Amino acid sequence: MIPAKPKSTASKLLIPDTKFDSSNELADKLEHQYNTLQEKLNGKSEQEIREFFKASVNDKELNELASGGFLFGILTDPPNARKHFLHLGLAVNDGWYQVLLKMNMILLEILYKLKPQVRQQIMFFFSESIKSNIPKIDNVMTNLLRSISEGTDYKETCATAHGTADILNANKDWMRSLKPAGTFAPVALITFSRLISDQQQFGSSNNDSRFKNSMISLCEFILKERFSDVVALGRDLLLVMMRLSKIPQFLPYWKSLLHNPGSLLPNFNGIPQLMATHCPNVWMSFRVSLHVSRKVDFMLRMKVHEFMQHKNINWFRDQHLSNVDRGSLMAEVMRYIWGNIAEYQQPFAIETRAHLLAWLLKSARPGAELQWCKLMLFFDWFGFDPKAPNALFYVEPGFSVIKLLISSPSPTGNPHLANSLLDFLIRMTSVLYPPLTPYFVNSISSVLISLGEAGMPVLQVLENPRFDKPVRDAFRETFPNVFPKRPNLPDLTISPQMDSTDLIVLDSGTVTPNAKVQNPPNFHAQTSSANMQKAGDVKVHGKHHDASSKKDREVKKKKVKRKISSDPESGGEDAKEPDIMEIIEEVEESPGPSELQDLSVVLPLLREEFKEQVEELSNAVIENAEEAGDAMQNLITAIQEDDDVLDEDQSQVIAECLIIIFNDHFKSKKFFPADDPSVENLNEFFDKTAFYAIFRQLCIVKQGDSSRTPLLMILSEMREKCTFIGYLMLLYIRTCCTDVSDELERNILSVYIEFCKSMETRMVQKVEEKQLVEDLEQCSRDDHKLFAFLLPFVYSKMSNVSVGSAELMHLVCRSIDTRDLADLVGEIVRENITLFRKDTFPHLLLSSLNWESIEQMMLWQLINAESVPLEWVVGLIPALSHSKHAEAVTNIMLMMKTMDHEPNMGLVRHLMCRQSKDLIVTHALKILIDDDDNLARMAQLLNMLFKKAINNNEIMKSSAQEKQKSTKKLVTAEHIFAHLEQFRDHCLLKESRQAEKFLSNQLIQEMFTLIKRDSKSAELKAKFSELDAMIGILGEQGTASTRSRKNRMMAEKDETPETKIKRRKLKNESDDDDR
Repeated sequence: MIPAKPKSTASKLLIPDTKFDSSNELADKLEHQYNTLQEKLNGKSEQEIREFFKASVNDKELNELASGGFLFGILTDPPNARKHFLHLGLAVNDGWYQVLLKMNMILLEILYKLKPQVRQQIMFFFSESIKSNIPKIDNVMTNLLRSISEGTDYKETCATAHGTADILNANKDWMRSLKPAGTFAPVALITFSRLISDQQQFGSSNNDSRFKNSMISLCEFILKERFSDVVALGRDLLLVMMRLSKIPQFLPYWKSLLHNPGSLLPNFNGIPQLMATHCPNVWMSFRVSLHVSRKVDFMLRMKVHEFMQHKNINWFRDQHLSNVDRGSLMAEVMRYIWGNIAEYQQPFAIETRAHLLAWLLKSARPGAELQWCKLMLFFDWFGFDPKAPNALFYVEPGFSVIKLLISSPSPTGNPHLANSLLDFLIRMTSVLYPPLTPYFVNSISSVLISLGEAGMPVLQVLENPRFDKPVRDAFRETFPNVFPKRPNLPDLTISPQMDSTDLIVLDSGTVTPNAKVQNPPNFHAQTSSANMQKAGDVKVHGKHHDASSKKDREVKKKKVKRKISSDPESGGEDAKEPDIMEIIEEVEESPGPSELQDLSVVLPLLREEFKEQVEELSNAVIENAEEAGDAMQNLITAIQEDDDVLDEDQSQVIAECLIIIFNDHFKSKKFFPADDPSVENLNEFFDKTAFYAIFRQLCIVKQGDSSRTPLLMILSEMREKCTFIGYLMLLYIRTCCTDVSDELERNILSVYIEFCKSMETRMVQKVEEKQLVEDLEQCSRDDHKLFAFLLPFVYSKMSNVSVGSAELMHLVCRSIDTRDLADLVGEIVRENITLFRKDTFPHLLLSSLNWESIEQMMLWQLINAESVPLEWVVGLIPALSHSKHAEAVTNIMLMMKTMDHEPNMGLVRHLMCRQSKDLIVTHALKILIDDDDNLARMAQLLNMLFKKAINNNEIMKSSAQEKQKSTKKLVTAEHIFAHLEQFRDHCLLKESRQAEKFLSNQLIQEMFTLIKRDSKSAELKAKFSELDAMIGILGEQGTASTRSRKNRMMAEKDETPETKIKRRKLKNESDDDDR
């Protein structure tokens, strides 16, 4: 007989005074069922209890009650737990469905809040359930394993995991009996391999050793007995094995995987097969607990500016990523995110995912933790198959993270970390599994090419100058097929004697210098280690060369130390990494254009019409001869005269020659005399370097002249390699436009416009504005003083392109400092420049809502400096949120406060059409009625707007919206009253009494009188009855005050002159006494 127990106010399941945010509804329900069940069974013997449940076998309500009640008893009453379990077996009549359902809810919803003794009883429940062979108990245990990855109390996590491992080790026959292709074995292997890795790093006590050995024994069993289940993990099984690589017990499995995969599973081909298999999303979702996944999903649904500002980010870190296992769990969170990728996701979800992944990377500790997170980010790149369903969705996040880190300003961007990501990809192709190096290079190249074909700016990102040059060069050299080839220019790292049609033939496929990356090779025919070794060999003209030394050609090479970023994110040179992450200390780098000192490789490709002039120019520049300018002019003349033979190929060759010849000048990047940027100094600077003759020639030639075209073609080719060419042209044009006629100025400015048009086909149809932004952004990185020097010129002389450009304004606001801001404001004050245009201003302002706070504050300083009228801004008011757009809201309020004219209907309509969810309209109304003249005008406008709504039957929001679904700025009577009620709540009883004066205005009173007479407004009147009463009180006070004032005026009118003099004398005496 079960003894009766008194009810308790404290929860028996949950930790008291819990700090967590979940409700206790589930725990309360289970406890209520337990107490109700006790009342039913109180006083009954064991035999009577058996007969009671036998007689009620078809009672569904009792089955529900018994399932929850006995389960609660098992968890909270250890001395009677076995008895409760036996009774539970008698009571259930649904195959334990209700019991397992409730246990699932406990595990997924409140496991992390349970008392330690309750967690121990959960172990008892599973132990007895397995012994009783309860159907589908393995599915519930899968959720138990999932809930372990919560990231809360590490000690409790280890205790739960230890208990689970002991139960499974004691029931290996049960594990053998599980159906094949199940979920339990893969999830168990993923979970315990992570904990083993953590214990290897943090565990030290004997208890920790016993815990680790228990998990190791379990993982060994899974790999041996259930390998057919876990092989479905695909390449994620390799991640598991990497985590276990330092454990001696798993060395035999590594050897089998590498050299004899058939011993693990018939027809299994080992690492190549795993790398070609993507892990199903169902197992991605089991990597973290339900609470972690919910929070991640919530953050992924936020827009970027919400994600960056939301307090849940720090809360998530503090709650789940603050214990000793934070590093491994962080990697699991990154891997889980892949399971949330879907084709239907909105663009902002993709961008938010990139921000979340970048945040996780930046949060990782330097060393092994960071390297492991990088591997999680890019692991799908190493086995990419473009033909697989949704293949791009599994590799896009990695590229988006690189793009975000290298392209965004601080604190979002992090060029050091972006550099380390490229360096990581380069190293891992040869370190991950050397025999498959060509396959990995092929896969990563295929990823980038496929992303580029899908419309992502792959080449623009990879050629970003914020990447360190050694990293860019090494990446280009490791993945040459990603970058466009020039058919008539030989690869400068290959012997000139080698024919351009020669093929580099791999045993697993053929790749030509100009071909796209082939599909991943078929590895099913290469299962032996000998064949794997052959895959790493390269044949050139029938001779074998090792893949790692394929860059060894006739061109001079030099060995350099791999540049390792010393920033905190990359871990520095002393950071210790796992064995699989070891860095190859010395690599071979091919010389880039800046390291070439002659033209011997490129000159043979020039036509005779240009070869002599190029050689003459090269010699003159090397000797620093004064004839260099004449030599450059001779080359320009030859180009213009023989433009009929100057095709695209020859333009590329000449551009290459000019880059080599003027390499020293370009490499120095000393283009601007910041100390004294006068026109004289700039002209002297341009005269010293012969290269600028090409700009001078373009400015001399008239707009539309065909002789400009060949020179612009060459400059376009140069800009592809030297991104500073664009802003050098702007600087030269800026200097030439000083003190010239309007006609000549237009001709000079047209040079840059035509240059932009010549780049359109290479820049994915980018117009002049896009290229101008790119050139100035590059300038801001290379030389900030030059950037600030060019801005006034761009806005004054190129206003048709620059003024109103949201992208350019964003660049300005994120790049300038306070001194630059003062200079720009000075230019505006002196009426030299204009920054904004009425037709583009709303779009610009709307775009700015997603900028960083400091960028928005810079923008508003410029808006105020230019005295932008409030009418340009009012259209944005309905879209603003007080909490999300604080910068814009603040400045619009200040604009209203300094407004020098009466409010108009447009302003009032935009205010009133807002929902009354915040105080924006309340603040605006208070500002607009502070002046007595404006108060009367505001009352008049509201009265007009209200009457219009009543006449159009636009009274309540719902009915009006059904009537006019297409109306964008619908203002109903309910809108107006809602804002007035909010105004009443926050603005009455202040010192100025302006709110009372406004609400007692005759025209405001008339609105409330109108709804009393209109039968259609009964619902409106009922909803705002308190407001109506307050308006009535204020109206009566206003009437009494008016009557008193009239009486006083009449009395003063009837006074005799002697009485008036006496009254004034008494008043003056009273004032003197007060003083």
